Amino acid sequence: MSATLTFINTAPAKAYAAYAEGEDPFLFRRARTWWTLLAICLIADGNGFLTKQDNTYYHKSVAEAYSSDPTLLLITIAMWVICAGLMVGHLAPTLRTMLKQKPLLAVAAFAVASTLWSQVPLVTFKKAILLFLTFAFAWFFATYYSPEDQRRILLAAGVILAIASIAYIILLPSYGIATWGEVAG
Repeated sequence: MSATLTFINTAPAKAYAAYAEGEDPFLFRRARTWWTLLAICLIADGNGFLTKQDNTYYHKSVAEAYSSDPTLLLITIAMWVICAGLMVGHLAPTLRTMLKQKPLLAVAAFAVASTLWSQVPLVTFKKAILLFLTFAFAWFFATYYSPEDQRRILLAAGVILAIASIAYIILLPSYGIATWGEVAG
């Protein structure tokens, strides 16, 4: 009987020890995690949460279709300032990871190089730089957080974006539902 009680009393401690070895129990108590989560949500959303859905998109000129809304531009700049602030202290390991993964680095560099033969070079350059910055943030995320913590943060981002998508559809239908009735977010 006492052996059974001893097993019952030590089982939670062993489970907690296994949890603490693989995951950070204080992950969501750190401001850096919440800033990272905000950056991931903004990157995953593609900065599209402030743009109205427009059914005349295909009838616009290239200049109109790719022109930046000032509010959206400010949010994009703020997002990349947040990302840069997060990466500043962890730059050396991020650069080492980038250089180890040459094929992925080549994809980002090729996107920037494609500006040379693009029909709309300014738009291509903007999109290529955003792609490269997204890759850099992904490399930072992969080197800074353990795989277990990465899963927890990405799960939290998915839950937040799912709830936000439903909230946009219900509370702000002009932003969340396209004019032809499809869900935009």
